[in-house]
Formats: sequence, structure tokens, C-alpha cells
Amino acid sequence: MDPTTWGEIIGYIPAELPQLQLPHLDSQIGLDLAGPIMAIALIEFIEAISIAKAIAARTCQRLDPNQELVGQGLSNMTAGLLQVYAVSGSISRLAVNSSCGAITGFLSVMTWLIVTAPLL
Repeated sequence: MDPTTWGEIIGYIPAELPQLQLPHLDSQIGLDLAGPIMAIALIEFIEAISIAKAIAARTCQRLDPNQELVGQGLSNMTAGLLQVYAVSGSISRLAVNSSCGAITGFLSVMTWLIVTAPLL
């Protein structure tokens, strides 16, 4: 495909970071999607906690599932305010971080900075 036509496929990409704003709320859509939203959130949390338990057992670290749930909830609320994709645990990122010897989330912060820097 000719790279000059990519803009027609991708569309406009803003040059700035997303602005904080409340999403459009529609009570009927919220009621219609409440069941699927809860199911997806539960499955994603179970996946993330399973991965975290496996890594914690291998590295002899203590895991607090409540803290994991709070962290995912806060990150998803922030994602909603920024109009971006919802987030969950990442099997590949956790495996790479663990194999690199990372014992805190600081490596993820550094990855975020490296990925975000070109946007700024």
C-alpha cells in the first residue's frame, strides 16, 4: 500500500496528548452494557491476578489482590477520563519485566516515559 494514502485509512491523529474530560454518559446504554462490562472486568481481573500470583510465587514476593484491584480500577477510571483504551494486566509485559529482574513497577513507568516522549 502506498504510504501517502495511510491518512485516509487511519484518519486524523491529534498532535497533542488527550485532554481530561468526562465521557458522554447515557443511562440506557449503561444499563444495556452493565452485564457485559461486569463480566469483562471480572475476567480481566482474574487473568491479571493469576499472572501476578504466578510471578509472586516464583519471586517469593507477597501479593495483595485488593491493591491490584484498586490499581486496575484507578487506571481504568483515568483511561475513561482521557478517552483512551481500558487497561488490564499484560502477560507479556509482566513476563519481560520479571525476566529482567524488575521487582517494582518502576520499569513500567520508564517504558511509559519512553513511549510517551515522542508524543510530547
